Amino acid sequence: MSISVTSSNWSRDSNGIVTVNVSFYASSSYIYTQIRTGGKSYTSARNPNGSSVSATNTSTRTSWGAGSVTISADSYIQVAQATAMQYDATASQTVSWTAAQFTVSFNANGGTTPSSESKTVTYGSTYGTLPTTTRTGYTFAGWYTDATSGDLRTADDTVNVTADTTLYAHWTPNTYTVTFNANGGTTPTATKDVTYASTYGTLPTPTRTGYAFLGWFTDPDNGTQITAGTVVSITAAQTLYAHWEPMSILRVSDGNGTMRTLTNIKVVTTGGAVRNIIGCYAVDKNGNVRQGI
Repeated sequence: MSISVTSSNWSRDSNGIVTVNVSFYASSSYIYTQIRTGGKSYTSARNPNGSSVSATNTSTRTSWGAGSVTISADSYIQVAQATAMQYDATASQTVSWTAAQFTVSFNANGGTTPSSESKTVTYGSTYGTLPTTTRTGYTFAGWYTDATSGDLRTADDTVNVTADTTLYAHWTPNTYTVTFNANGGTTPTATKDVTYASTYGTLPTPTRTGYAFLGWFTDPDNGTQITAGTVVSITAAQTLYAHWEPMSILRVSDGNGTMRTLTNIKVVTTGGAVRNIIGCYAVDKNGNVRQGI
């Protein structure tokens, strides 16, 4: 009784499915053949005496990495329902896999075009050098598997994807220090930190004797006014300057011989500037002094 391998071959498709074909010749009847891959046996086939038989099986690799396994053909011979005796076939074949490669695309997610918009990576190897990108007012926080959450991927991480994929840039808004220059007055808060693309939030209220506070501006004399609701667009530390208006002081009689002093008032007239404040005046609920007739 003898067994020999007449042919053997293998193939692998794009999904990693391996198909092995082995043909045997046996000189005895009731021959059962098996294909064994990587130490695992698969479905057997049967042939009559003196003819060859082919057995085919498929196996899915659990890893896309490079490697090799030996495909060996074993025969099981059964005579008159007696206990089977195993005979090893005379041939074997080593099958080698090349690690799969995939394309990784890079989405800047609001930043500048990456230094490289895509790269080819190899399963089981590291990602290697990853591209750079920038975004005004933000610090780059890394490449992630999702636009808003996901897992961080670094140059040293091992590639375990099994299809082309996209990595997304994540960003952290920068914080900057704002210094408050009272510009002749006194401020209760000297500095505060603000975050890019957020609002300035509560701003301090300075004081200056004889002056009314007009607001915080980007220049000591002119500039743009900054309020609590202004969105931060600076990309460096900033100084804001208090602007002031001199208070108007007016002494008026209440008609009973008592003089009242009004400060920070606004004189409203019906015709031209007031050169000399004389006559009868009325003070409205807002503290504005209106000239009488």
